[in-house]
Amino acid sequence: MQATTPERCPDCDGELELERMDQATTIDIPKKPEPVVTRYSAPVCRCKKCGKHVRGQAPGLAPDQAGATAHRVGPEVMAAAHELHYGTGIPVRKVPEVLKTLTGVEVTASAITQNAMKQSEGEVGAAYEKLRGEMREYSGGAYRRHRLEDWRQERISDGLRFGSGGGISDPVSPSESRSAGDHSD
Repeated sequence: MQATTPERCPDCDGELELERMDQATTIDIPKKPEPVVTRYSAPVCRCKKCGKHVRGQAPGLAPDQAGATAHRVGPEVMAAAHELHYGTGIPVRKVPEVLKTLTGVEVTASAITQNAMKQSEGEVGAAYEKLRGEMREYSGGAYRRHRLEDWRQERISDGLRFGSGGGISDPVSPSESRSAGDHSD
């Protein structure tokens, strides 16, 4: 977009001479984004020899996308939904509302969840389950409990005591911290 200048100086009414061109940008989103709808016409034929139905194929058209499941959202919508949920942390029940507000596309939380489950099958799912297992081993309850007990014992021997709220209060002597059990602030 080309900016315009007045014909004369607004302060003194003097003649203006071009010195340079400054560049500036503004980033915005469309006022009302419109979803892109792709309508497929898939011919369904019958084999004259065996009677089998054969359906036409096209990029972006799932082989089972017919009848009650004929209307689906595309991979970009699902990618945006997963980014909002997994990447940004929006609860999956809120993602459909955000998508509809920003893009006009309607999708259900159930569809998002089902798609996530489908995406986690096969090789990706196996790698994910392996990582989950490793994390359980590393941060499992027994390991965490032992480390917490070790830490508490170290702090008590360092002369710190725990207050009733679970925090640490002022340093005291080790004998005081082990005495008859008054561990409040």
